[in-house]
Amino acid sequence: MLQQLTKDINQQPKKVRVMHELVKSVAAATHANVHSLYLVDKNGRDIYLYSKNKPRSRSLCRQKIGCGGTIAAYVAETGQRLYVKDILGDERFPKGIGIEDSTAQSVLCQPIVQADGTIVGIVELVKKLGNPSFEREDEEIVNSYLAWGSIAIHHAEISKQMQKQKDLNSFLLNVVRSIFDEVSTMDVVIEKIMAFAKRLVNADRCALFMVDAKSNELYANLFDEGDEDGLGYKFRNGAEIRFPINKGIAGFAASTSETVNISDPYRDTRFNREVDIKTGYITKSILCVPVSCKGSVIGVVQMVNSKKGFFSNEDARAFELFAGYCGLALHYSQMYGQLFRGQQKHQVALEVLTYHCCVSEKETELWLASATSCSLPNNFYSNEFNVYQNDDELTNYFIIMTNEFFQECNVRLDMETLVRFTLTVRKGYRGVAYHNWGHAFAVAHSMCVLMKMASEMFTWEEKIALYLASIIHDIDHRGYNNAFMIKNKSPLSHLYSTSTMEWHHFKQGVFILETAGHNILNALSAKQYKYMLELMEDAILATDLMLFFDNRAKLHDIVTNGKFSWSIPDHNLH
Repeated sequence: MLQQLTKDINQQPKKVRVMHELVKSVAAATHANVHSLYLVDKNGRDIYLYSKNKPRSRSLCRQKIGCGGTIAAYVAETGQRLYVKDILGDERFPKGIGIEDSTAQSVLCQPIVQADGTIVGIVELVKKLGNPSFEREDEEIVNSYLAWGSIAIHHAEISKQMQKQKDLNSFLLNVVRSIFDEVSTMDVVIEKIMAFAKRLVNADRCALFMVDAKSNELYANLFDEGDEDGLGYKFRNGAEIRFPINKGIAGFAASTSETVNISDPYRDTRFNREVDIKTGYITKSILCVPVSCKGSVIGVVQMVNSKKGFFSNEDARAFELFAGYCGLALHYSQMYGQLFRGQQKHQVALEVLTYHCCVSEKETELWLASATSCSLPNNFYSNEFNVYQNDDELTNYFIIMTNEFFQECNVRLDMETLVRFTLTVRKGYRGVAYHNWGHAFAVAHSMCVLMKMASEMFTWEEKIALYLASIIHDIDHRGYNNAFMIKNKSPLSHLYSTSTMEWHHFKQGVFILETAGHNILNALSAKQYKYMLELMEDAILATDLMLFFDNRAKLHDIVTNGKFSWSIPDHNLH
């Protein structure tokens, strides 16, 4: 019989199934007339009739655990094994086996115990009047079966826990996918959390209160309307409610960081009845779990009215794990919200900056006419040319010089675009003592003279890239070096940890080039344009003195060893 029972249980290893089959087998082995299986409720205060081989009144299906009642309730209270020859004559059990049955006489009643010592059920065997009473041998049979049953129940419990953990892991995976797959606003994340929370513990209602650390309050503006019509969970945005962080059960959970599980809220002094009075909704059970992130409570999820009657300890443990994911989701959503607002502010600032940095069409027309009527001095393309002139003169000279330089490189150039680009670059230079527009012109002029003197040594791409890098190599310089910017923890040092200002100069130059109406390289193909920017980047970064000395040492070594060659780009660009 045990072999067959073992086979049956292995096919369906559920704890209740094990106990049910166990009681049937024990009853058959001991020739009992009536057998019953009572299970201990999850609240630990009641037992209820799970299976029987004789009909009984429904009102007798649930019994309070305690002495002075039925024999099954007594065994659940004491954990004792009992053998009673005449149940009707035993004063310990005024209710007998729980029904008025004058035919019940001999009773064997024993607890079913898990491996950890917890009583999970009661087996009750009855022999009626006119039948031989149970003997001590029957007791030993029951003991043997229950000893085997303890092992089987342990096996079933492990199987059950594994399945529960598997289901919980699958549930949490769906939570992560749903919450993190798409960037969501705070309200959408809260709504998803509430919907998942209700599914996890089978609750009727849910509320999520966020912590306002500044005012030391809990607040909510998304409310659960339940699923009364069977069409799914409904949440609505309403007027925000706020209350002190130490008020009510939610406040207790938030202020103590403790999980609160209450099966009878009206007997708990922490429960605030005002909400029930206003809404007419009666709270029967509450599971309240704090949501934490980075060591501090950022919210509280409050589950109301379990559809199973009460929230079990298993519900609480599963929900505490779920709350960890909630904390990450809420923190992620808050960070996204801050980032999104920051991006919008940045976009507005960029639009304002672009408007004020770029020149108007009227200015472009005036400078185009001015540059057209201007002519270059005779010694302009020599090292004797005096670059110390007013900015307006230098601006006209740069426009003419650039136009002629591009023509020599056989690159088509639109004059209006050139004027617009030049004036915007000029505006980009600050009025500092050295790194100003006059310095930028001087470097660009020197590069132009150098390219003319060594025309055959460079490709046209290299010529234009070095020339443009010269005019933008110090744009928006603030008069401070990189070490100062880093020690001062300026925003630029956080953007560029090495070659801080040089990276900024390059990025500003590219930004101007790619602003509408400013790209003087628009005649180039995409591949040529990309290559040109790479050369400009290398050239501007090389102006960082921290890199210059290393580059100079390498070039000095190449020259002194007689290895220098103009045909090697890495040599001539140094």
